[in-house]
Amino acid sequence: MMMIKDIPDVVAPVNFATLQLSNRIVMSIDNELITLCATQDQVAAHFNLSTRSLSRRLNNEGRLFTTIMTDSRNSRSKILLENSRLYKILCNCKIKPEPLQNSAVTLNSRHKS
Repeated sequence: MMMIKDIPDVVAPVNFATLQLSNRIVMSIDNELITLCATQDQVAAHFNLSTRSLSRRLNNEGRLFTTIMTDSRNSRSKILLENSRLYKILCNCKIKPEPLQNSAVTLNSRHKS
């Protein structure tokens, strides 16, 4: 029989307004409210800020818009890659591909002939 103490604690909802702007941007990207190809002007408009105000607030947090977007793109790429069939095949592959340098030497030697 399940006891009340066995029920996990419920996570309290996050007050979006109290989060740092950089975290709000990341959460908006994760929830697909902002696209990964959004410009700084578009993100500023999403939060009803001028581009300059967005920059200033991020600067106060020690963050840059370009860094936030790059990190978000890299994170999404990693998730997509890890969930892809190709990644799973490569991880399970028993044959190791030639290093890139050896392939380049082989290609160069073919052109010299």
